[in-house]
Amino acid sequence: SRRTDLPAWYASWFLARLRAGSARYRSPYSARLYEVSLRREDVAAFVFWTRDIFPFRRALDRLDRDRYPYYVQYTVNLYPPEIEPGVGPERAVRGLLEAAGRVGPARVVWRFDPIFFAPGSGPDERRRTFARLARAFSGSVDTVMVSFLDRYAKVERRIARSRTPIRVPEREEASRFLLDLQAIARAESIELATCTEEGVRPEGVRKGACVDADRLRRIAPDSEWNPVPGGVREGCGCAKSRDIGAYDTCPFGCLYCYAVSSRENALRRRAGHRADADRILL
Repeated sequence: SRRTDLPAWYASWFLARLRAGSARYRSPYSARLYEVSLRREDVAAFVFWTRDIFPFRRALDRLDRDRYPYYVQYTVNLYPPEIEPGVGPERAVRGLLEAAGRVGPARVVWRFDPIFFAPGSGPDERRRTFARLARAFSGSVDTVMVSFLDRYAKVERRIARSRTPIRVPEREEASRFLLDLQAIARAESIELATCTEEGVRPEGVRKGACVDADRLRRIAPDSEWNPVPGGVREGCGCAKSRDIGAYDTCPFGCLYCYAVSSRENALRRRAGHRADADRILL
């Protein structure tokens, strides 16, 4: 799910839905309720977004037992706690390494995104942190996905309330920064790819996809799945998928999160969640 950190917060619910064979979700645009089969024969693959895989171990056991193809988009940025209060740096790094050690580099994508600059997290610090993480993850991942902060209205409001001055680099600086990160990643045998960023992505940096048809073919070469384009915004290269998550349900409280209007709202919704329900948000 792009809409929540399902592995960190809703592992018990996901396991229950696997056993039930289906899940329901509500469209955030039309409010219409949909149902999707989770039976093995109906699922081409799962793609998970997370910053904390540890609560999801039992779910991974079940997925492996039943031979579901899947991979994990794993965010490790190491911004300071006033920006990322939810997961400490040691747990973040350890979690990605554990996930990659379990399933291999093809099934874990490191996400270093969104990129922006703030007090204590300027360009030089971001380069140093990226280099340190690339060394730590060398051999454990084959790709790092990056993007720059999108300043959606709810993100802007949250930043204003925090009184944290945030700067997103303009086109020329952003392109140079991507080339710097690419050189650092390449030295550790990691490919840099961008999530959209058509306006700033320099020549030689690959346009990536979060729901990546090529990666899914690699991890499930015998699948009969025929992917179709399904981008969720302009420039998106993702294959079409179904998102069983819900907005405003991740309580980590990241300052830049586009999927949450407020941490208080997410905490309230998490408190009302039932693991035996047919959808994350009733």
